[in-house]
Amino acid sequence: MIVDDNLTNRQILTLQAQGWGMVADVAASGVEALRLLSRSPDYDLAILDQQMPEMDGVELVQRLRLRPQLRSLPLIFLTSLGSQELKDHPIQRELAALLTKPVKQTQLYEMVCRVLKIEGTEVAPSVMGSAIDGALAEQIPLRILLAEDNRVNQQVTLKLLSRLGYRADVAASGDEVLQAFQRQYYDLVLMDVQMPLMDGLEATQHLRQELPKQPYIIALTASALERDREACYAAGMDAYLSKPFRIQELSDAIRAIPRQDGSE
Repeated sequence: MIVDDNLTNRQILTLQAQGWGMVADVAASGVEALRLLSRSPDYDLAILDQQMPEMDGVELVQRLRLRPQLRSLPLIFLTSLGSQELKDHPIQRELAALLTKPVKQTQLYEMVCRVLKIEGTEVAPSVMGSAIDGALAEQIPLRILLAEDNRVNQQVTLKLLSRLGYRADVAASGDEVLQAFQRQYYDLVLMDVQMPLMDGLEATQHLRQELPKQPYIIALTASALERDREACYAAGMDAYLSKPFRIQELSDAIRAIPRQDGSE
């Protein structure tokens, strides 16, 4: 369970957790967290922000510990105040860990593993990358265009690509995709389906109709519905990734791109 009133923070923490193979539910307030945790108390861990309106992290911890089924739930507390501010606070006894923001991804990963008693986790491939993944761009060189209007999603996807050895240009709308192709050709387009002005489906249709040389287009969408997947293929997309996706899923999708010589 991730509890933070800031949408961007929730998205980043969720993507990180899912990249580590975890299933994460989110709550935007202490009240929402209490409701979710009371309804389904079988969580392995909760990551709580300290500064939230109405009910802050301290009050949330106190209320959680009043409920018998949640007294043993491990809690990682994120605070921008610094641990010294809470050093002598009684709440310390209820926490599995206290981290000061901004928290590095590796720092949070190591703490999660320590709290959950996961062994052999000094370096996680999804956090630090690997030598094999880092060489993918040398094995399969590609000019990549990322079509995504959400800043957080842009940063996350660019970071994943970087770990695979790639860099990418960015377009924030379907119109910008078409403009980018007027400047140069791209081998691969990572195409968000929902974008302003011109969405990914329409942009794909334009590319299929207008370009003499066709790029490989992978749809990026938060929807898991079969009809949405079919709409992507009908528009002319070649493959499909459900957001948020892990680095291994992105790597597998790139490896599946047919080579220009016709080999797989």
